[in-house]
Amino acid sequence: MINEKDFEDIICKYPELIEDGLTCKGRQITLYGRRMDILFEDKFKRKLIIELKVGPIKDEHIGQILSYEGMLLSAENPTIRVMLVGNRVPPNIQRSLDHHGIAWKEITLSDIKVLLERKNDKEFFKLFKNGQETPRFQEKMNVFSAGVKIRKESSGVWIFQTNPKYFKMIEKLKHGSDMDTWRIMRFRREIKKGDTVLVWIAGHDAGIYALGEVTSHPVEMLADRETLLYSTEEYKQSYPISQKPCTRAWVQYKKKFIEKPILKEHLKDNSVLKNLPIIRQPQGTNFRVTKEEWEELKKFLSAY
Repeated sequence: MINEKDFEDIICKYPELIEDGLTCKGRQITLYGRRMDILFEDKFKRKLIIELKVGPIKDEHIGQILSYEGMLLSAENPTIRVMLVGNRVPPNIQRSLDHHGIAWKEITLSDIKVLLERKNDKEFFKLFKNGQETPRFQEKMNVFSAGVKIRKESSGVWIFQTNPKYFKMIEKLKHGSDMDTWRIMRFRREIKKGDTVLVWIAGHDAGIYALGEVTSHPVEMLADRETLLYSTEEYKQSYPISQKPCTRAWVQYKKKFIEKPILKEHLKDNSVLKNLPIIRQPQGTNFRVTKEEWEELKKFLSAY
């Protein structure tokens, strides 16, 4: 059976299971007076603290990670990130973590096995009996899976718009993490985990600057630290985003087109895309993309 040390060994060897560009800086280290499982440095040279749990994340783990958050805030280092990682993150725990603006990652045993097989890592693969979870671990996981129905729905496609007057998105895409919490103003019951997001920046050079994926269902939550960090002072004064929860969803950026965005002017020349809602009526944050529109947009994206 895989134990916490095995899980930690695998994560340190293959940090891409969490995100690209991570470098392991330490394990079981003391930071700010507390013992931390793993310390990574991301591609922007920021610290990422990982709290690792074998099996499902439980209620008590939320209090532990909140305690870490409190220490980091006290340390006055807004660039430090904290993430809770487990083999399963039950839906109720996801909602609670999202509500508090805490990053999380579900890395299933299947995810690990697929990677080990791809890497031809026979040593770590021995941890799995015939490539399957042990009965003890599977029983542990089934306790948390019982009664949970997984909806099998086709993924939606959305355009999420931001205004440089209020949010420094270019700077965020260049120097921030690949995760963000986005406000969901419309389609709250339709936007869901697994959907595709096209990030649209308004203004003189309006257009698509990134491609991402919704990684959580929309829930009431506070803005995460990086949202506060890259918000403009004008926005912070007009909207006290750090003080009041609102409906948000986590989005992970998969591709960035900062140097060569897909500009609105080019889309307007397309007979289908010229009728995109964000072109015809650009007021708002969340816009639906139809199947026909998505097929046309993929032709533009294929160049990247």
